[in-house]
Amino acid sequence: MRKKYFLRGKIRIFFLLLLNNAIAQVQENYYHFDHFTANDGLCSNEVTCITQDDLGFMWFGTNNGLALYDGYDFQIFQHDPHDKSSLSGSAIYYGNSITEDKYGNLWIGTWSGLNKLNIFTRQIERIVYDSLKINSTENNLIFCICPTQDENIWIGTPNGLFKYEADTKLYSRVGFSKVPSKSLTTQDINSLYVDNDNNLWIVTWLGGLNKFDQKSGTFESYTQKDGLRSHSVQGILGDEENSALWLSTFDGISRFDLKKKIFSNFGVDDGIHANQFAENSALKTSNGLMG
Repeated sequence: MRKKYFLRGKIRIFFLLLLNNAIAQVQENYYHFDHFTANDGLCSNEVTCITQDDLGFMWFGTNNGLALYDGYDFQIFQHDPHDKSSLSGSAIYYGNSITEDKYGNLWIGTWSGLNKLNIFTRQIERIVYDSLKINSTENNLIFCICPTQDENIWIGTPNGLFKYEADTKLYSRVGFSKVPSKSLTTQDINSLYVDNDNNLWIVTWLGGLNKFDQKSGTFESYTQKDGLRSHSVQGILGDEENSALWLSTFDGISRFDLKKKIFSNFGVDDGIHANQFAENSALKTSNGLMG
């Protein structure tokens, strides 16, 4: 098992540049930053992930719950052991643990399972693994979530890949087999991405890059022997216009050409500040910039 289940006392400062009327007002080359802490209503000073929903509201995952910011005030969502309509857990620790589907549902991964929150009604539904009888601690540690256009929700954990079918409310485990073409190279998953052909790309800790063809149900894998910079891939971004994937790793950045199936690698000699990237340390802006 890997390195990362506890944050080691790091103080993280997040500069949130997208909040209207709250952050980053530019006047004569002067930048003004507003700061939000627990004293302002945030549920924790340790913010681990951020997303903006289709209504324009900002959502912040923390180690002590989920915070909604409407530009004026915070609304907090936390686990309440006496309320089944609350979050299944308050600890939200990874950058791809909150995502929105096309129906206006936020899918929230915690250290205690998966949740669905309707952004219009603010109602929460806990999604449990009971259909597979796999409610172990490691399966409930959700690192990443990826909804698809066919209404499936893909979930990456340190103990495998799971698919949740929203219409039937059934779980299935995918990529755990003795047959190589039916299995992931490792079960320890960092991030997920779905391309324009509905292929699911899975980046892993010590297992490189994996591709799951949802039509055939088979896997392909790409590791250092294929030109990947490192076996440990931390994040993934799609470059749809150029048919490529960008991968942040433990040893620099790799670009994978989806048509030619070749890697181009970049390190500090190419201008990167450092070669070692943290989990899910990747962002693509609305105008196509990556960082």
